[in-house]
Amino acid sequence: MRSRPLFIIATYVTLLLAFAIYWSGNYTRFSHYKGDDIVITIAVPFGLSYLFFPVLAFNGIKFKVWLILMLPIAITGLSLTAGMLTLFITQLGGTEKQITLIYVVWYTAFAVLAAWIEMNNKRVKV
Repeated sequence: MRSRPLFIIATYVTLLLAFAIYWSGNYTRFSHYKGDDIVITIAVPFGLSYLFFPVLAFNGIKFKVWLILMLPIAITGLSLTAGMLTLFITQLGGTEKQITLIYVVWYTAFAVLAAWIEMNNKRVKV
């Protein structure tokens, strides 16, 4: 029964990383105003997460409803903070391509970590 959630997680990771690679190289075709690239970089993983966590919940992982609603918001905040820290520590220039790749990699890592924790959560029924 664990193979289906693992397949869903692998699909989610593949979609996010494919988006990051494509968007970091082709954002100039679609964004015409300053800031559009960052907004879309944040919105796509955020939206995919609102599909990802309920799909996992319907496939045997016990998520609470409030957790499904709050996880994408929390992961977005964590990813933005971790991305800025990464840029600060590595002293990268912070081009749109770097910001996109760093943010999506952190977002993917935090989302997979949250799903993994819930998969391995052994709740004791009282």
